[in-house]
Amino acid sequence: MSDLRRAWEDEAERWAAWARTPDHDAWFWRFNWPAFTALLPPAGHDTLDLGCGEGRCGRWLAEHGHRVTGVDGSPTLAGLAREAGGYAEVVVADAVSMPMDDASFDLVCAFMSLHDVDNLPGALAEIARVLEPDGRLCAAVMHPLTSAEWADAHYFQSLPYVETMEHDGLEMTFHGRHRPLEDYTSSLRGARLVLEDLREPQPSPEVVADRPDLAEATVRPQFLHFVARRR
Repeated sequence: MSDLRRAWEDEAERWAAWARTPDHDAWFWRFNWPAFTALLPPAGHDTLDLGCGEGRCGRWLAEHGHRVTGVDGSPTLAGLAREAGGYAEVVVADAVSMPMDDASFDLVCAFMSLHDVDNLPGALAEIARVLEPDGRLCAAVMHPLTSAEWADAHYFQSLPYVETMEHDGLEMTFHGRHRPLEDYTSSLRGARLVLEDLREPQPSPEVVADRPDLAEATVRPQFLHFVARRR
């Protein structure tokens, strides 16, 4: 098991509590996920939820008409996603070696997972393999400006980070890898995935008025969203 896979397996129960506690993760429910869903195409024949975690994204996708297969490197998180429902199947696998046929999905949803893989070029090449021609990858990652700060890194370095947060009595340690933007674009190009859209979302004034803790995302980007098409 790779270092980041092992780290997320170690954090699995804490992540499930963080993600599933009602009204806890406003950054997800009020900001990042609603902005991300604006990028998603209508439901097609098969959607892959890559890095599905405990399954909250897959459950939303299923509720909106997608037939969803989940993949996660953490056995505990994959089990939690499977038990919670919404998925046609959930498998434990590394992002660089998935047990799926070539060209078997029209959409891969990689929400906040690509910065949690050790081998980004390998993961994107594997995504391209399982996507059908003209299939889309919709992805969200930590914005490189933010991940560089978390990694205490020169922006152009690629380094791991470990960031512990505490909120309303819950503690969670996030493990990932900072990469400059060019690492993402060059890896997409190497996988023959064509970048179609790139966004730096901001929370709306109404959301910030209700949740002032999100205000920092109006002056400094926290997340990066993009869509790429398989040629």
